Amino acid sequence: MQTAACTREKRMPTELAVSSRFGGFKPETDHLLRTQNVESSPVLEGMKKAWVDCKDLTHGLWEIRHHSTLDRIKNLEYPAIDVETFSIALAEFQDEKKFSDRAGLFLSALINNCKDDGFVIHTSHLAEPIDGLGYHNAKSITVDGNAGDNLGTEMEGGTIFVNGNAGRWVGARMEDGTVTIGGYACDGIGYAMKGGDIIVKMGARDFVGERMKGGTIIVMGNAGSLVGKGMEGGEIHLNGDYVSISDNFVGDKIFHKKKLIAGK
Repeated sequence: MQTAACTREKRMPTELAVSSRFGGFKPETDHLLRTQNVESSPVLEGMKKAWVDCKDLTHGLWEIRHHSTLDRIKNLEYPAIDVETFSIALAEFQDEKKFSDRAGLFLSALINNCKDDGFVIHTSHLAEPIDGLGYHNAKSITVDGNAGDNLGTEMEGGTIFVNGNAGRWVGARMEDGTVTIGGYACDGIGYAMKGGDIIVKMGARDFVGERMKGGTIIVMGNAGSLVGKGMEGGEIHLNGDYVSISDNFVGDKIFHKKKLIAGK
């Protein structure tokens, strides 16, 4: 399931319904200033060179592209702070084709290749959200801003906290770990997830827990339609109102305001 735009025919509450794809993702002045003032270093220049060297990795399966990126950056040595700096410096590349998709997979590779455990990724200064961030993650990631689609796809452990909104398919096929969205999430959170936890502090749109096999999803606000569509296991907790429960629901449990409303 590759990146796609989040359609806005059906809208969540006003707080979520900001312009363009799942939020305006408007740059913040302080982040823009920091982008302009990023100081060059041999490590940063090495990361930029690796970014250019990976420009051909724009098609094909994510798994193959991820391993190819890891192979091309394997000789780079850097601490977590340099990954944070690179996330700010990414602004100079955001006009390139397939930037959003490339940026997410490249940052994920930098994180997975690094010996450190805790990372901060800045996104508020970017005009376009970053997709695919946290792919195969097992580290601790804090996203300062919004995240795009496919956040935490096939996550293996660790944590991801987004201080903002997230796009579609948060935690798709994740096996373990915890993803926390401080704002809203779009469609399909927890798609085919096998384990772990997804927590959305505000609301989510349609298809929460579609084809879910295990783990727990907690939506503290409202959810859209077709909750648990094709669900086979796990738990979904809805603390707000829901539009409908899927007729195809065959999973374990869906809780609404701490009361069991569907399941075996």
